[in-house]
Amino acid sequence: MTLRPKSLAVTLALWYVAVLTVLIAAAGFFVYRTFESRLLAEADRTARSIAGEITRDWGFTRGLSWAQAIDAGERRHEGLGVTALLVALDESGEPSSERTVGSGRPRPDGLLLDRATYASVEHADENGRLLTLRRGGESFRVALFDMRGPYVLQVSLPLAETESRMRHLALLLGAGGAALLALASIGGRVIVQRALRPVNDVVAAARALSADDLSLRIDGGGRQDEIGELAATFNAMLDRLEASVARMKQFTADVSHELRTPLTVVRGEIDVALRRPRAAGDYRATLESVQEEMRTMSVLVEDLLFLSRLDARPGRPASEAALDEVALRAFERLEPLARERKIGVDLDGIRPAAVRGDERLLERLVSNLLDNAFRHTPEGGRVALTVTPAGEAGGASLAVRDTGAGIPAEAIPRLFERFFVVDPSRSRESGGTGLGLAIVKSIADLHGAAVRIDSRVGEGTTVEVAFAA
Repeated sequence: MTLRPKSLAVTLALWYVAVLTVLIAAAGFFVYRTFESRLLAEADRTARSIAGEITRDWGFTRGLSWAQAIDAGERRHEGLGVTALLVALDESGEPSSERTVGSGRPRPDGLLLDRATYASVEHADENGRLLTLRRGGESFRVALFDMRGPYVLQVSLPLAETESRMRHLALLLGAGGAALLALASIGGRVIVQRALRPVNDVVAAARALSADDLSLRIDGGGRQDEIGELAATFNAMLDRLEASVARMKQFTADVSHELRTPLTVVRGEIDVALRRPRAAGDYRATLESVQEEMRTMSVLVEDLLFLSRLDARPGRPASEAALDEVALRAFERLEPLARERKIGVDLDGIRPAAVRGDERLLERLVSNLLDNAFRHTPEGGRVALTVTPAGEAGGASLAVRDTGAGIPAEAIPRLFERFFVVDPSRSRESGGTGLGLAIVKSIADLHGAAVRIDSRVGEGTTVEVAFAA
């Protein structure tokens, strides 16, 4: 059984509930403890007040005994259930129940404390020693006051009402916290779902995508947060993907078109040759025509494979290449074509320059530029090849200038597109496939170089490749 991943909305809602539970519990604990402290402080003030009344009655009323003073104090606060004792301590500091003075009324058992507690009263201030005592399932707030001698005045208040109020408060806090948590959980789930709606749209869009339809986009609602950025990023990715697929489809169509023409010629030549018996010379002419078309297809396929390998290269080559030597080698390979077309070549502008790159690829770049220049320059024209170092900053520039017919301005932005030719009617005559400058651009991009074309109709064309350091 495969486990489904948790919904992000559910996960965020659970975290929200968990954090909110901690906050509500902390707030409830703070309120509970604050209220409890105030009730205990109120009980302490009452105990100190009663102790002060008993002490004043005993001190200022002639002939009044401690027992009488304690009884009067308990009667005045009978509704509070006060128990007052004058605890007598023996020589060892232990409380003596026989000598302890009370009002004579029944009192709860176990109100007498241990020796250490009574001994600590000696070091207490005028507010006495205050503590909470639990005896027989009942709690008391006890105030102890040193009476200078082996006596301690003890006033005990039952905390039954205080505990009842605290239980009532705890129930209110629990019920209120639970209700608040329930409402907040529902609201939090709604808020999280609304916040993640663009994410769900992204998921739905991703599921709906296909190579045949990449027009779907996510509406980010103008949000400026991370969700809006996610929608914008996804839309930008779709834009790039749609453009790539469109280029791929166009590339496939162009390849099909370019291969269809020579294949059609080959099939036509063969069909005509086989239609009836012919002389040996006619068959030879047919085979030569087929061979020429096959040569065209071979060049086209090789160029396509070369571009495919360039696209798969990982990054800029790290080795160093002598650009001037590469340029001279490329010229030597194409010098026969220049002589055949009676084109003058100027190599005086080649200067020593080193760049970071692959010599084989750079030679292909220069060869393509020179081949283009020789094929599009009329007889008697001139082509100049220059290599110029960039100076102390490093890098270099390579330029090929010709005196050909030039290129219309509106065609220059498309020159690096695959299979684009300025004059399709002349492309087959010149032997071009429309991939030469596309290869130049790919090699330049791989080397981090910029390609610039400057051309004027009737004057000539200059192609410059600038290599960074």
